[in-house]
Amino acid sequence: MRAVRAAVARAEVEVRRRRPPPPPPVPPWRGESGLRWGAVAMLALAVLMYWAGHPAAPPSPGAVVLRDARTPPGAPAPRPRPAMDPAMATAVSPAAMSPPLQHTPATPRTTNQPGVEVCGWGRVDLPGDDPFPLQRIPPAQRTAALDAAEQRLLADPDVRVQAAGLLIGLRGRGPGGRQRIERLAWLAAGLPDPVVYAFALRACQGVVADRDGSACGLLGRAQAARLEPDNAPPWLELAAEAAARGDAAAERDAMERAAQATRSEVHLAQLPALVVRALAPPVPVLQRTLASSIAINLHDTWRLSPVASAQARDYCAAGVDALATEPSRQASCRALARVLGDQGRSLAELATALAIARSTQLTAAGPSAWQLEHDALVEVGTPESADPNDLGCAALASAQGWWQSVADDGERRALRERLEASGRSLQDWSDRHRRHLAMAGAAAALAATPEPGGDPAR
Repeated sequence: MRAVRAAVARAEVEVRRRRPPPPPPVPPWRGESGLRWGAVAMLALAVLMYWAGHPAAPPSPGAVVLRDARTPPGAPAPRPRPAMDPAMATAVSPAAMSPPLQHTPATPRTTNQPGVEVCGWGRVDLPGDDPFPLQRIPPAQRTAALDAAEQRLLADPDVRVQAAGLLIGLRGRGPGGRQRIERLAWLAAGLPDPVVYAFALRACQGVVADRDGSACGLLGRAQAARLEPDNAPPWLELAAEAAARGDAAAERDAMERAAQATRSEVHLAQLPALVVRALAPPVPVLQRTLASSIAINLHDTWRLSPVASAQARDYCAAGVDALATEPSRQASCRALARVLGDQGRSLAELATALAIARSTQLTAAGPSAWQLEHDALVEVGTPESADPNDLGCAALASAQGWWQSVADDGERRALRERLEASGRSLQDWSDRHRRHLAMAGAAAALAATPEPGGDPAR
């Protein structure tokens, strides 16, 4: 029996030895299940790439957080992203799912950040040949912000703000300029408002109303003077218009009316303050920055061509011979000097009063006080933040406050407030100005003196 079992065992061993070996096992990524494994791998790769490129959202209440088996104990688990509703996944296109392009306002200016700040936008790099930072804002964003600012101004119930909005759109936006001029002219023609009228007259400069059939033909300097007969600048501008067409009689009449005025106020200084007030928070900061910059630059352009002051100088300071032969003209000019010196709200009017006083040999106490004030205020100067090219948030806020003071009280009063805040007297600032003038004159004379042994012609 034992011999039989041993023979059977030897036979089974021989059968197993001669049987062919089984095929090797098929790995899970090959064979019929390969497609399923490939899909799973691609999906996992897509999820990892998506998480790498997008910040994870905080886990919602009740969310299940899965931790990879290879994650070390104590390490934070990855934050799950909320799943999208399958219905939304089929209804929303990839373009619609992409968030709109938004700009994050810049952080406050620091010394280690390059470029310059544009309040409401951020920091921009300026090339050496372009100091104006607004040109570095992409045109689409700049146009959209200006359009929105103009619409806000036009929707304001104050007609002066509406007129300011048309000027901002006229200066800051290329298309539709003629339509804005027409609208502003119609607005001024239907209202007895001297500020709106002054804005419209400036906007209509260069428009040939008779030939073009423009609404600017409804406006005129005579009507501006009739709107405020006690204000000197409208009469001076009417006189300049008469002088341009060679009407000496009309010029003399208008100058006499200016000399009888009881105040002197140029309304164009109102523009920056109107824009700032109308675009106060919660209006987006970039809209206020763009509109304020345009208003300040537009006002500075107007200051370079002071029609009223130029007319007063031409008539009263340049025509010395005529003053000697026309006693009535000399009397009118002396009276006008007192109006501009005592009532004028700007430094330009004060300087014009001094020029007329010298030409007419006005010896009253007024000119000496005017000279003292003029020298002191020139030395004090406008705040550095009033630079129209500095659009940082701090500088812009300071400039807006400055222009508000100018609109409310006039440039002379605003400068006197700066003088008083300095703690130094009017006489101190005037003396300092004279010392600086003397030093500048000495330096100029020294520069013009030829060196010993040098060529005098060089």
